[in-house]
Amino acid sequence: MIQHITRLIRARKRNRKHNDFWRTYDTYMHSDAWKAYRKKVLKRDRYTCQRCGLYSPSGFGLQVHHRTYIRLGHERLSDCVTLCIACHDDQHPKRKRR
Repeated sequence: MIQHITRLIRARKRNRKHNDFWRTYDTYMHSDAWKAYRKKVLKRDRYTCQRCGLYSPSGFGLQVHHRTYIRLGHERLSDCVTLCIACHDDQHPKRKRR
């Protein structure tokens, strides 16, 4: 019984850290700082999916994919890449579209 409770407590701590990260991530993804950074990445990649080559001069249908979350909020340009929606979904096979 004590081992079961200990496992539950550890799982809750892990989930809390995980949920805190995603709350921070969601807030950042709606910020002006992210919008400005996203424009820089799209411009660097010439509004083109870096996987399949889809070109969208307006940026419609393109997403900026994080290669790493280590510097979330202070990313280097090399931390992200432009992908179309289909290629971005391929990068996250377990993620479900909302």
